[in-house]
Amino acid sequence: MHAVTNVQSWARNRAEKREKKMNNDNQSTVYCKDCACLVKGQSEYFGVCPQCHKTDGYVNVGESHWFFCKEHKVRWNVGANLFSSWKDQTEKEQRKIYDDLDFSSFEDVESHNTYDIEQEGRLVSAEQYQV
Repeated sequence: MHAVTNVQSWARNRAEKREKKMNNDNQSTVYCKDCACLVKGQSEYFGVCPQCHKTDGYVNVGESHWFFCKEHKVRWNVGANLFSSWKDQTEKEQRKIYDDLDFSSFEDVESHNTYDIEQEGRLVSAEQYQV
C-alpha cells in the first residue's frame, strides 16, 4: 500500500509540474547572468536588453538577425542564417521593416543573457548559438 501511495504522489507531482510548465504565466525564476538581477519572465536564448531584460523580437538585415528593444532603442546581432525567415523576405520588405522601426537610430549593444534555474542549471546565452 505504501508503494502505491508513493507512486500516486510521484505521479501527482509530475502532473503538477507539467501543468505548471504548460500554464507558464511568464513568472518563472530567471536571473540575468551578466548583472545577477532577478528577472520576471522566461529566459531568452538570444539575449535581452541590458536595461529592462526584455526583447521585442528580431528583424532580418540581409541574412543577419538583430534582436532589439524598442523602449530603449538598442539592438544586438546574434548571427546570420540562423533562422530561415530572411529567405522569405525581399530586400524591399526588409528595408520597410527597418525604416518603420527607425532601426538605424538604435544603438548597438552587447545583450544580457538570462539563466533559468528551473532548467536544471543550464545557462542560456546567445554565444551558444552563434555560427
